[in-house]
Amino acid sequence: MNRLKRITVKQMVVVAFFFTALVSFILGFFIHNAIPIVQVNGEFISRGTFLKKLAMTNGQGVLEAMIAEKLIAQELTNNKIVVTDQEVEAKIASMRKDLALQKTTLEVLLVSTKQTLPQFKNELKTQLGVEKLLKKQITVTEKEINDYFVRNKIVRGKNAILRSQLLSIRDTIYRAKLRQAFLNWYQLQKGKAKVQYYTGMR
Repeated sequence: MNRLKRITVKQMVVVAFFFTALVSFILGFFIHNAIPIVQVNGEFISRGTFLKKLAMTNGQGVLEAMIAEKLIAQELTNNKIVVTDQEVEAKIASMRKDLALQKTTLEVLLVSTKQTLPQFKNELKTQLGVEKLLKKQITVTEKEINDYFVRNKIVRGKNAILRSQLLSIRDTIYRAKLRQAFLNWYQLQKGKAKVQYYTGMR
């Protein structure tokens, strides 16, 4: 009986030790993931968030993209710029129509880019915010449109075809200018931001 009692007590000690070690491991894991990996203007990006996104995108420019997202969010807040869910859904509806003309779907696009619909909506919301932030800086002139026709050797259509060409070319030039304006803005903002790294990555 005493031997049985000793074994039971010993087992309880082992179980208690194992349980304590397991709890310590779990807590250590979550605490480790909660440790910030970078600080952007006083706001932190946690190691866990970084590693999760790193796993999804194979690590290509992940940290840089997350810093950009943080700077964009801060700038939109500072300028009181809001992108509504309705605006995002309207943009998606427009994209679905454009993709249908190309004999494809949004779902095919998401599979090819390894994104979920919520992830895509979140990125689209950021893009629309950037456009609201920078669009006043961008103008597309008639000369630029005419030069585009000449440079790309595009034959001008007539009536509805010409109007479609003009809209498409204007949008192409506008998007190119928007991308350049964003790159210029990002370099300026990152240069001014207080970015503190908590890892060897730069």
